[in-house]
Amino acid sequence: LMITGGWDGTVRFWSLPDGRALGAPLSFDPPPGDAQLSPDGRWLVVADGGNALQIFDTRTRKLVRRAKGQGGLLFGRFSADGKFLAVGDSHGRAEVWSTATWKPVTRAFARHTGSMDLAAISPNDRTLATGARDGTVRLWDIKTEQPIGAPLPGLPGARVIPIWTPDGSGLIAAYDTGRAYL
Repeated sequence: LMITGGWDGTVRFWSLPDGRALGAPLSFDPPPGDAQLSPDGRWLVVADGGNALQIFDTRTRKLVRRAKGQGGLLFGRFSADGKFLAVGDSHGRAEVWSTATWKPVTRAFARHTGSMDLAAISPNDRTLATGARDGTVRLWDIKTEQPIGAPLPGLPGARVIPIWTPDGSGLIAAYDTGRAYL
């Protein structure tokens, strides 16, 4: 299963590896800003463009939860095991939610000076990496809810997306300039 989101306001479902469309698309107005499938393909999280996250059961395509944040929710990123969802807002805050309850299991992590672009949970579910439009990547201990060290060196003013290596031994910082650092 694969999903795509388009500027036409749709999120479409596709069968892999044959690439055929699966049913009617979900429609959003305004267009979705972000969408991601859970690792097992059961859940779809969509940042709906209206400052909320919508969570759908992919089997039924029914909405199971709509969550709004104070700062406008911009993204949701599943952990590798699908137990957690990293959620970020336009005020530079992120928190970790349980996918069993769709509620926060951490307080809001906030130390970025700009809007948060994305976050990633390490494969062992212990560390949250957050990337923001100020060019910084920060690491957080999920259990203690404390920052781990100073921000990682990066490109000031560039948008950055953190991506964990599959084994969790490294973190890639991918910038909108086309550069990436391990």
